[in-house]
Amino acid sequence: MLPSIIRRSRLIFFYKRLAAKPDYLFWKLKGSPRPRVPHLIKQRTLREYANRFQLPVLIETGTQFGQMIDAVEKYFREIYSIELDDSNYALAVTNFAGHAQIHLLHGDSAVELPKLLQSISEPCLFWLDGHSDKTPIMEELCAVFTHGRYKHAILIDDANCFGSSQYYPTMDAVRELTARLWPGAVVEVRDNIIRIHPS
Repeated sequence: MLPSIIRRSRLIFFYKRLAAKPDYLFWKLKGSPRPRVPHLIKQRTLREYANRFQLPVLIETGTQFGQMIDAVEKYFREIYSIELDDSNYALAVTNFAGHAQIHLLHGDSAVELPKLLQSISEPCLFWLDGHSDKTPIMEELCAVFTHGRYKHAILIDDANCFGSSQYYPTMDAVRELTARLWPGAVVEVRDNIIRIHPS
């Protein structure tokens, strides 16, 4: 465990930046064991999709301590992130004070995401990572799928959790919802990330 002084301050970002490449290299040396995927791959995936679909706005669920925001903020014009946990939200507010392009929201993403989307009028990249023991992913997807006719791209972390318990939908359920509300979209899984995007 990291000392509290690091975990509860911007030092966590410095530490995570330093640790990202060694963590990735060690994972590669071990044969790239799954399902765990290093955070560096997740960061690269967000950058790849932002560039591929020309998406200048990132909407994240599950801020935690803001590691992903810190890693990719320079690639987006605006970032919105929703966090349920009180202490994580308070820490993120402190750590990103003065970052005008970063907008932090506090609450349940199943409730806050639909409200946020009422003020969004352009295609976005979604990084849906607001889940632990259970996930509001189906509510989140419904909010995105019914948000006008924008060509969003959606990335969902922890694909291995889907169908693993009563608190996670199966991949079949995700595909069925996508086909019903976003017909023609591609649904695929790579690097433990569910990817939903225009064909």
